[in-house]
Amino acid sequence: MNTFLRPYAENDLHYVVSKEATFIEEYGEDNCLNEDQLKTLDLNIFIIEKNLQQIGYFVLYQPRQDTFHIVTMYLNDSERGNGYATKYLKEIIDKIKEKENIKKITADTIVSNNESINVFKKLGFDIKNNKDWVKFKLTIA
Repeated sequence: MNTFLRPYAENDLHYVVSKEATFIEEYGEDNCLNEDQLKTLDLNIFIIEKNLQQIGYFVLYQPRQDTFHIVTMYLNDSERGNGYATKYLKEIIDKIKEKENIKKITADTIVSNNESINVFKKLGFDIKNNKDWVKFKLTIA
C-alpha cells in the first residue's frame, strides 16, 4: 500500500469540509472548521493519502511565534488502528522541530477520544485532564 503525507491542495477542500461536518454533534460547531475558515485562516493542513485517496488529515495553526497547535487529527474509520496517525503526526512534529524558535506543540480533545489520547501519549506529549477536555503539550528542547 502506497501511503504518504502531503501538503493540502485546493482539491482536498470537499474532503476536509465533509469530515469536519461530522464532528459538529460531538465537539460543537465552535470547535469544527467550516469551508470559509479553511479558505481564509492561516492553517497548516496535511493530507494522508493511500492509493491516490485521502484517508485522513491534520490541521495545525501557529497561535504564537513559539507554538504550533494541532486543531484536528482525523483518520477514516476504516484506516484506524494501522499506526498512520502516529507515524504521520511524528513526521509533522519532526518538521516543526526543524523550525527556529518553536518551543512547544499543543493540542486538546474531548475526554472520550481515546484513540487521539493514545497517539499523543505515544509521541511523548504531557497530558492535563479536566472535566470535559484533555490538553496536551510537547515541549521542544
